[in-house]
Amino acid sequence: ALRGCTDPRVPWQRVINSKGEISGKGAGERPLLQRELLEKEGIAFNESGACDLKRFRWEPKKPERYRYEGTLDLSEIPFR
Repeated sequence: ALRGCTDPRVPWQRVINSKGEISGKGAGERPLLQRELLEKEGIAFNESGACDLKRFRWEPKKPERYRYEGTLDLSEIPFR
C-alpha cells in the first residue's frame, strides 16, 4: 500500500519490519532513500541494518484512538 502512495504527507519511510529492518526487496533505490530519511530523523542502524525497536518504536499515548473496531468486507475488492 505504501509503495503506491503518492501523498507526500504520508511518512512512508517510518514503516519498517518487525525486526527493525527496512523491507525493500526489488524496490530499486527506495530502501536507500528510506534509510537516509530515517537517519535524518535520528534513527540509528546497527551493522546488520536494523534499528533498536525498544528505543525507536512509536507507541501511541492513546492506543484506543488507533484501534479498528469495525468489520471489513473484502468481497468487493478485486484481488489480482
